[in-house]
Amino acid sequence: NGDAQAQLRLGEMFDQGQGVPQDFGEASVWYRMAAKQGDVVAQLRLGELFDQGQGVPRDYQEARHWYGMAAKQGNTSAQIRMAEKSILGEGVSENHTEAARWYRLAADKGNPLAQLRLGEMYETGKGVDRDYNEASRWYHLAAEQKNPLAQLHLGEMYELGQGVPQNYIKATEWYTRSADQGQAEAQFKLGN
Repeated sequence: NGDAQAQLRLGEMFDQGQGVPQDFGEASVWYRMAAKQGDVVAQLRLGELFDQGQGVPRDYQEARHWYGMAAKQGNTSAQIRMAEKSILGEGVSENHTEAARWYRLAADKGNPLAQLRLGEMYETGKGVDRDYNEASRWYHLAAEQKNPLAQLHLGEMYELGQGVPQNYIKATEWYTRSADQGQAEAQFKLGN
């Protein structure tokens, strides 16, 4: 068994080449030891190694297994990875409803990327019933956290009056916030 924190730290050292030559295979050995003891960071990182085929053969099912272990412990990054795998059908059959469930878990904890993605699902009706009110609510939560794509989408919702009362001034405000962060589409909309 050993000390999970020490195992995690050794995994990170090999993963990043800190004080030792970078070796993803060796990192995976140490991450696995810590992950089996329930270390959420090791579970997430081991999932990423399998996902990317770094130091271990690429294996989406194994990646999903470790992401799932971390996600069930409430790790929002792992919950987002579970959602992404569900959408892409990597390691599991494509399932947008399952993706929405994972995004909601992370979004409810305030993760702006998950809030953005959940807003997109409500806007398009993928994995959930189309609901512009819900889409605009999730976009607003992510936009307030300075997510430029959520700011763009929220601007569009105000421009079109979808899920919010049509308001060109608010649309311009959100486009401006997004454009100020370099979002090209928002910059384009402001130029029109």
